Order: sequence, then C-alpha cells, then structure tokens
Amino acid sequence: MVYNVMDTGNFAARFPNADLRELMEVRRGLELEAVRLAALRRTDEELEQLTQLLAQQRQAAQEGESWRFLEADIAFHLGVAAAAHNPILLALYEDFETPLRSLVVANMEKYPLATHCDIHEELLNAIQSQDTALAAQVAERFLTTLEEQLETPHG
Repeated sequence: MVYNVMDTGNFAARFPNADLRELMEVRRGLELEAVRLAALRRTDEELEQLTQLLAQQRQAAQEGESWRFLEADIAFHLGVAAAAHNPILLALYEDFETPLRSLVVANMEKYPLATHCDIHEELLNAIQSQDTALAAQVAERFLTTLEEQLETPHG
C-alpha cells in the first residue's frame, strides 16, 4: 500500500499546541537533512536564487526592517529545502513554515539579524562547495544558537 503523506492534513491544524522545544526538534531534523541534500543536489540557478535571498536579508537587516528580513529568511530556508530536490521534504518544510513563522514573529526582538546573515552565508558557501558535512555543521550551530536565543529572556 502506498501512503499518501498529503492525507495527513495541515501541520498547524494537527498540532495547534506544539511548544517551542517540539517545534525546534522537528525543525532540526528537517533542516539538517535539507542542507545535506541541497549540498549534494543544488543547481547553479538555485545557488543564484539563494545568493539573491541572502542579499535581501542583509539589506533588510542593515535597514532594520525585521519583517522584510523575515520574508527573505523564510524564502531562503524554503529555497534550501527546494534545492534538496526531495518533494516530500519540501512539502513537509512548507507545511511546517506556518507554525515556524508564528514562533519567529513572537520572538523576533531576540534575533540579531546580522548574525543570522553571517551564518546563512557560511551555509550557502558550504552548499556551493557541495560540502555536506560542513553544511550540516553550520546548520547545527545555527539551530543551537537560535534555540539559545529563544530560551534567553529578552530584557
């Protein structure tokens, strides 16, 4: 029997009370596999798109436009997932984007935007050089830093 993953329904509807720890654990799994596969499978066109999205992030960060940064950030991560060339992974990541966006918006003041751009640049360089181990290492560091920022009270 073939299992249709699309029959499972919307992530946000299925898990409306997911907490930060649960969301970040799932994100870690999706993100690490996405960056590893993207480093193996990305095309030159996808690299160009990711480069443009990173430039948009940097400009938004420099101008202090956190909402514009958020849009470019989410597009960057979706672009990495698309570059993995696994339609199931991309569909899961797209479905996961809604609760992730809500989480980011609720905690946006904790994000040092320029630091995120630097880490994304390291990730893009690892994907460009097709270094799967480095891509996973950079993503792991990024997620650990993000978790620490989210757990630290802002004040």
